[in-house]
Amino acid sequence: MTDRYIVTNSRGEPIIHTNSLQTAENALRFLRGELIDTTKENAA
Repeated sequence: MTDRYIVTNSRGEPIIHTNSLQTAENALRFLRGELIDTTKENAA
């Protein structure tokens, strides 16, 4: 049985479903503004 992590927004809506704790932690940091979204910067 694999672990599942669900990252939700402030309204409790699921944003990301993953089985990687690292991905879940990165998503939380991004949602808190601790990570810069380089994909948007590169696309601009």
